[in-house]
Amino acid sequence: YNKEVMSIMIRNTGSSAFCPGVDIKSLYPDMDAFTSKWQPEARTYFRKVQELAWDLASISYPPTMSVMNGFVGGPGLSFGLNCHYACGTFNTVIALTEPASGFVPYGGASFRYAKLPRKLGFYLALTGVPVSGIDTFFSELVSHFAPENLYDD
Repeated sequence: YNKEVMSIMIRNTGSSAFCPGVDIKSLYPDMDAFTSKWQPEARTYFRKVQELAWDLASISYPPTMSVMNGFVGGPGLSFGLNCHYACGTFNTVIALTEPASGFVPYGGASFRYAKLPRKLGFYLALTGVPVSGIDTFFSELVSHFAPENLYDD
């Protein structure tokens, strides 16, 4: 707890993705070796990801805000959706990637999906259907919505 910190903002540096999955692939170019033997570094990495998602969801001060522009998935989805203010743009595409791979959704994203109205989260978690643009706001995945050029101001 630092009284000098007024707020925390998380955003991607470009408009292509708000997801660290590409970084994981660069760490393990030989995915066969990665999947055949569970690496201690990977276990530590995923533990830290889940701890950060939990921290973002559970802290009350300072307020946290995420600006999600581009594709949002994986740990980026856990971070972005669990902030106090989740902001989307016309370029935002939110999707759970686990169902397409045959996995059960996990972590912070599933916590947020469970709170969506009209069993929408249940449907999205089972199918992995992406939600994009203004629909991210109408589906209540994001709390705020604006064109991406306004977030720079």
